[in-house]
Amino acid sequence: MLLTQMEMPSWGPTALTLASIAVVTSALVVLLRFYRNNNRR
Repeated sequence: MLLTQMEMPSWGPTALTLASIAVVTSALVVLLRFYRNNNRR
């Protein structure tokens, strides 16, 4: 990130946690779909 911790607003940590959670959930969904598609064959 270009911003340092000093310049980050108060909602910085919360936004980072939400973003990380969203990335993890989306990755799990993609992996589940790929796994199910491979099992069907």
